[in-house]
Amino acid sequence: MVRGLRSTFRRVCWVGPLPDLPPDRPVAGYFNHHSFYDGYLGWALAHFLLKRAPITWMADWEAYPFFATVGAYPFPFDDPKQRVATIRRTAQRFEDPKTFLIYFPEAELHRPEDGILPFDTAPFQRLDRLFPPKVWWPVAFHATWWGESLPTLLMAGGTPHPVSTGDEHERLTATLETARQAHRTEARTILDGHASPDERWNLSFAAPFFKRYL
Repeated sequence: MVRGLRSTFRRVCWVGPLPDLPPDRPVAGYFNHHSFYDGYLGWALAHFLLKRAPITWMADWEAYPFFATVGAYPFPFDDPKQRVATIRRTAQRFEDPKTFLIYFPEAELHRPEDGILPFDTAPFQRLDRLFPPKVWWPVAFHATWWGESLPTLLMAGGTPHPVSTGDEHERLTATLETARQAHRTEARTILDGHASPDERWNLSFAAPFFKRYL
């Protein structure tokens, strides 16, 4: 996963200060879903920055079962019994306050140009009833270009809240806008990727050989 992130992004950064997440409660982060690597990024956030144990619900877990080693649980659209089992297992894991759920409420991968797709907030309220006390936290991913051959990935977080407020879509939309508008000076690198060719190479020694083409 680290190798995949480093080969895809020049760097992965956190924007602004990290919210004060309570150490005595698990956190359920809810994210936008604009790239294949969003699960990887949620894991990197939990592992490198938060130092928490991640859980991810995967609709296509059967195709990639090895992700179970990093906290992925099956959540197939066509198997309600398995979804219920995963929710129960997650509730058990939430007894540990160091747990971090990576939740994609849009439930599908889609183009960044679409913004945040509409999603039902009823699942948030149901999970409030099923889970032990925890904190909801909107987190957004945004890929941008800083003049290098690979994009930079920016993460931003909104305001944590202990229960569903029904406006999770608005909260996530505002958090995505924070990531999109972030200045480079606000970004803290949490994972470095591969350097661009112009950062690694300097071929000025060959300039005399090519001046005849000018």
